Amino acid sequence: MRRGVGAVLMGAAVAGCTGWVTTPVSFHRALVMPGDPAGLTVVADSCHSQPYGVRVAESASAVRIELAATVPDGQVAAACSDLVKVRLTRPLGTRRLIDASSGRQVPIGATPAGADS
Repeated sequence: MRRGVGAVLMGAAVAGCTGWVTTPVSFHRALVMPGDPAGLTVVADSCHSQPYGVRVAESASAVRIELAATVPDGQVAAACSDLVKVRLTRPLGTRRLIDASSGRQVPIGATPAGADS
């Protein structure tokens, strides 16, 4: 019973909060998931901004990813970076990765073995 009451109180507290907005968030790097070339982890320029909304637009030459996050007062200055998992319809391959929020091409690296465990 206590657990249910806590969940209700927490939900009421979050619902009553003001000063939280959804805002675009850039990312500065992406990692290809080991053993899953259609899975990416992007390094967001925001800290503790869950949940993230993700929109992906894929073409033959590029993948555009747009992130949006709920942050306090719309501020996205990061003291750390969130990792956001993104699923593509097919492997990234040689396509360019574009941050739709900034329009910049983003560098891609491989995830070190064991980093996803």
